[in-house]
Amino acid sequence: MIILGITVGINSSCCLMINGKVVAAEQEERSKKIKNYCTWPEKAIQSCLKIAKIKTSQIDKVIWAGKDPIYMDYFLTKRYSTYSNKDMVKEQFEYWYKVMYQKKKN
Repeated sequence: MIILGITVGINSSCCLMINGKVVAAEQEERSKKIKNYCTWPEKAIQSCLKIAKIKTSQIDKVIWAGKDPIYMDYFLTKRYSTYSNKDMVKEQFEYWYKVMYQKKKN
């Protein structure tokens, strides 16, 4: 069985398994040369397929790591690539802390 695992977010990446063994894994930032690249890992997927010498038609399952995105434009934005550390900390305290720990809706 051939399984392609994909994650999109900070350090978007993919992993290819054949019969339960990892044969290739790559982060998109390696080919894009953008630290913490966070959108669709197209080049990483192509690279893993090339390493394993397989075509997309041979993949049995695609596994999505994490939750489904809230909106489909998620793949088109480069939110984390453009956020500074200060922006991320601000978001954690002003939004996620309230939602996750204080159970408040924004």
